[in-house]
Amino acid sequence: MIFIGGIQPKTRIIEGQARPCPLCGRIRAHYRRVDHYLSFFFIPVLRIKKGEPFLACDTCQQEVQEMVQSGEIVAAAPAAACSQCGRRLESDYDFCPGCGRRVDPR
Repeated sequence: MIFIGGIQPKTRIIEGQARPCPLCGRIRAHYRRVDHYLSFFFIPVLRIKKGEPFLACDTCQQEVQEMVQSGEIVAAAPAAACSQCGRRLESDYDFCPGCGRRVDPR
């Protein structure tokens, strides 16, 4: 007998409306969750593990670290990011290593 199946992750958008990304500022961030499913012939059949929600941006491809306060999900203070490409910046950078744009003074 041969069993063609396994466990596979599936990312779901759990909030339909986009919100501003705290890293790049564009309105392209969605709350998502990665659930794991038992699949049979590559078709998800049964959810076996429900993931934790996280905020991910479609533009800068970054996940925002979050914390839960009194039952609500709140975005933690974001790291500095380039306003052009969204790449994370260290505090001593004068220019973005991703796109070369001059970093705005803080």
